[in-house]
Amino acid sequence: MRFLLPATLIAQLEPIKRRYDAWADSFGIGERDEAFMLSPGMGDASYLTKDGRVLADGRDWDGEPVRVATDDEAVSAIVIGARNSGINDLLRLLPEKPDTACVCPQCHGSRWWSPGNDTSGRPVNLVCPICSGRGWMQSHADGGSR
Repeated sequence: MRFLLPATLIAQLEPIKRRYDAWADSFGIGERDEAFMLSPGMGDASYLTKDGRVLADGRDWDGEPVRVATDDEAVSAIVIGARNSGINDLLRLLPEKPDTACVCPQCHGSRWWSPGNDTSGRPVNLVCPICSGRGWMQSHADGGSR
Protein backbone atom coordinates (compact mmCIF):
# COMPACT_ATOMS: atom_id res chain seq x y z
CA MET A 1 0.00 0.00 0.00
CA ARG A 2 1.37 3.36 -0.98
CA PHE A 3 -0.07 6.64 0.20
CA LEU A 4 -0.09 9.98 -1.60
CA LEU A 5 1.30 12.61 0.79
CA PRO A 6 0.21 16.17 0.07
CA ALA A 7 2.81 18.90 0.60
CA THR A 8 0.74 20.29 3.51
CA LEU A 9 1.03 16.95 5.34
CA ILE A 10 4.78 16.74 4.71
CA ALA A 11 5.12 20.20 6.25
CA GLN A 12 3.24 18.99 9.33
CA LEU A 13 5.48 15.92 9.56
CA GLU A 14 8.81 17.80 9.39
CA PRO A 15 8.82 18.65 13.14
CA ILE A 16 8.27 14.95 13.91
CA LYS A 17 11.38 14.10 11.96
CA ARG A 18 13.39 16.30 14.29
CA ARG A 19 11.67 14.87 17.38
CA TYR A 20 12.58 11.29 16.47
CA ASP A 21 15.98 11.99 14.90
CA ALA A 22 17.79 10.15 17.71
CA TRP A 23 16.06 6.90 16.70
CA ALA A 24 15.83 7.52 12.98
CA ASP A 25 19.46 8.51 12.67
CA SER A 26 20.72 5.52 14.62
CA PHE A 27 20.03 3.42 11.49
CA GLY A 28 19.87 6.25 8.94
CA ILE A 29 16.33 5.49 7.78
CA GLY A 30 15.10 9.07 8.18
CA GLU A 31 17.80 10.46 5.92
CA ARG A 32 18.34 7.58 3.51
CA ASP A 33 14.66 6.94 2.84
CA GLU A 34 13.36 10.48 3.43
CA ALA A 35 11.13 9.07 6.12
CA PHE A 36 9.23 10.23 9.18
CA MET A 37 9.11 7.95 12.19
CA LEU A 38 5.51 7.20 13.11
CA SER A 39 6.36 4.99 16.07
CA PRO A 40 9.57 3.83 17.72
CA GLY A 41 7.63 0.61 18.31
CA MET A 42 6.68 -1.90 20.86
CA GLY A 43 7.64 -4.23 18.09
CA ASP A 44 8.82 -2.93 14.74
CA ALA A 45 9.51 0.78 14.44
CA SER A 46 7.45 2.30 11.65
CA TYR A 47 8.28 5.06 9.18
CA LEU A 48 6.33 6.89 6.50
CA THR A 49 8.44 7.88 3.51
CA LYS A 50 7.85 11.00 1.47
CA ASP A 51 7.04 8.75 -1.50
CA GLY A 52 4.21 7.15 0.50
CA ARG A 53 5.63 3.82 1.61
CA VAL A 54 5.41 2.60 5.20
CA LEU A 55 8.58 0.86 6.36
CA ALA A 56 8.77 -1.61 9.23
CA ASP A 57 12.12 -1.84 11.02
CA GLY A 58 12.56 -4.78 13.35
CA ARG A 59 16.29 -4.50 13.91
CA ASP A 60 15.89 -3.25 17.50
CA TRP A 61 13.03 -5.66 18.18
CA ASP A 62 13.64 -9.05 16.60
CA GLY A 63 16.63 -8.41 14.36
CA GLU A 64 14.56 -8.39 11.16
CA PRO A 65 15.75 -5.98 8.45
CA VAL A 66 13.83 -2.96 7.20
CA ARG A 67 11.02 -3.93 4.83
CA VAL A 68 7.91 -2.42 3.25
CA ALA A 69 4.99 -2.95 5.62
CA THR A 70 2.02 -5.09 4.69
CA ASP A 71 -1.24 -3.25 3.99
CA ASP A 72 -2.55 -4.02 7.49
CA GLU A 73 0.72 -2.92 9.10
CA ALA A 74 0.71 0.28 7.03
CA VAL A 75 -2.81 1.18 8.13
CA SER A 76 -1.98 0.45 11.78
CA ALA A 77 1.20 2.52 11.54
CA ILE A 78 -0.72 5.52 10.16
CA VAL A 79 -3.30 5.24 12.97
CA ILE A 80 -0.58 5.01 15.63
CA GLY A 81 1.38 7.84 13.98
CA ALA A 82 -1.68 10.09 14.07
CA ARG A 83 -2.11 9.42 17.78
CA ASN A 84 1.59 9.79 18.61
CA SER A 85 2.04 13.00 16.63
CA GLY A 86 -1.36 14.60 17.09
CA ILE A 87 -1.49 15.04 13.30
CA ASN A 88 -4.99 13.80 12.51
CA ASP A 89 -4.48 14.66 8.83
CA LEU A 90 -2.52 11.39 8.64
CA LEU A 91 -5.86 9.59 8.92
CA ARG A 92 -6.93 11.22 5.64
CA LEU A 93 -4.39 8.97 3.91
CA LEU A 94 -6.39 5.88 4.79
CA PRO A 95 -8.92 4.39 2.39
CA GLU A 96 -12.49 5.51 3.03
CA LYS A 97 -15.10 2.96 4.03
CA PRO A 98 -16.66 1.52 0.88
CA ASP A 99 -20.44 1.45 0.64
CA THR A 100 -20.32 -2.34 0.76
CA ALA A 101 -18.26 -2.43 3.97
CA CYS A 102 -19.57 -2.70 7.51
CA VAL A 103 -18.38 -1.00 10.68
CA CYS A 104 -15.85 -3.16 12.51
CA PRO A 105 -17.64 -5.19 15.20
CA GLN A 106 -14.60 -5.03 17.52
CA CYS A 107 -13.82 -1.29 17.61
CA HIS A 108 -17.21 -0.01 16.36
CA GLY A 109 -15.42 2.30 13.93
CA SER A 110 -13.15 3.94 16.51
CA ARG A 111 -9.96 2.24 15.19
CA TRP A 112 -9.03 1.35 18.80
CA TRP A 113 -9.69 -1.64 21.06
CA SER A 114 -9.34 -1.79 24.83
CA PRO A 115 -8.72 -5.27 26.21
CA GLY A 116 -8.88 -3.94 29.78
CA ASN A 117 -6.82 -1.89 32.20
CA ASP A 118 -3.13 -1.87 33.04
CA THR A 119 -1.84 -2.51 36.56
CA SER A 120 -2.48 1.14 37.44
CA GLY A 121 -6.12 0.87 36.43
CA ARG A 122 -5.73 2.93 33.24
CA PRO A 123 -7.38 1.58 30.08
CA VAL A 124 -5.05 -0.08 27.60
CA ASN A 125 -5.80 1.04 24.04
CA LEU A 126 -4.47 -0.89 21.07
CA VAL A 127 -5.04 -0.52 17.36
CA CYS A 128 -7.98 -2.78 16.60
CA PRO A 129 -6.64 -6.27 15.81
CA ILE A 130 -9.67 -7.10 13.64
CA CYS A 131 -9.67 -4.18 11.17
CA SER A 132 -6.04 -3.02 11.73
CA GLY A 133 -7.35 0.46 12.51
CA ARG A 134 -9.50 0.98 9.42
CA GLY A 135 -12.68 1.12 11.49
CA TRP A 136 -14.48 -1.00 8.87
CA MET A 137 -14.41 -4.40 7.24
CA GLN A 138 -15.56 -5.68 3.88
CA SER A 139 -18.69 -7.75 4.26
CA HIS A 140 -18.21 -11.46 3.82
CA ALA A 141 -20.91 -11.40 1.12
CA ASP A 142 -18.47 -9.43 -1.06
CA GLY A 143 -15.84 -12.13 -0.66
CA GLY A 144 -13.57 -9.97 1.49
CA SER A 145 -12.64 -10.14 5.12
CA ARG A 146 -11.91 -6.40 5.27
